[in-house]
Amino acid sequence: GRPTQMGRQTILAAATQIPLKEFSMRKLAEVLKVSSQSLYHYFPNKESIADAIAEELVQSVPVVSRDLGWRD
Repeated sequence: GRPTQMGRQTILAAATQIPLKEFSMRKLAEVLKVSSQSLYHYFPNKESIADAIAEELVQSVPVVSRDLGWRD
């Protein structure tokens, strides 16, 4: 078949499906059906993947305007 279309978003989406205790670059590569070395093109290590996931989570939290009253 055709190789998996891979990019940062694909990697991050797959990474969130792996339980933290089981997470490794090798496991992530297994899920994506690619070599673990190909992941290093996008992320230097597993900590950088965790950082990217955390950053996306923080960015997805809605920001409340300080101009609104407390009831709003």
